[in-house]
Amino acid sequence: MSVSFKSNLPAVTAAFERAGKAAMTAGIENMRGMTVKNLKQAGTGRTYRVPGTQRTYTASAPGEFPAVRLGTLSGPAGVETEVKTDGTSVTASIGSRVKYGLYLEKKPASKGGRPWLKRTLDENRDAIYAGFEKGWAAALKKEGM
Repeated sequence: MSVSFKSNLPAVTAAFERAGKAAMTAGIENMRGMTVKNLKQAGTGRTYRVPGTQRTYTASAPGEFPAVRLGTLSGPAGVETEVKTDGTSVTASIGSRVKYGLYLEKKPASKGGRPWLKRTLDENRDAIYAGFEKGWAAALKKEGM
């Protein structure tokens, strides 16, 4: 009589890695959507004319999310996400390639700063975590687990 053992560990590990990446992608995209929505809120500050046009826009007042005059900060390069895997962990990040996005985030409010990424996380922490959990459940289901 012969006894053999077949390990499914590599397949299970690969499925968990795919599910982890899918969950992180879903969660960080959920936060991205919340951030863009916050940036598109109308400001209540001063009204300015857009140079070279007949249009006007209303700036943000202290305590508000930054006003989006031309849509740069709320566009694809304005709110950017990335999900990385290194074999043992999955990391999701959110940020901006728009230079003034960093200035608005880091500058003290007393000097015109308008934190928008950290504020979105702080104000929506439970919903953002729920988005990661929902993404994890959906990804595991898709993997048949």
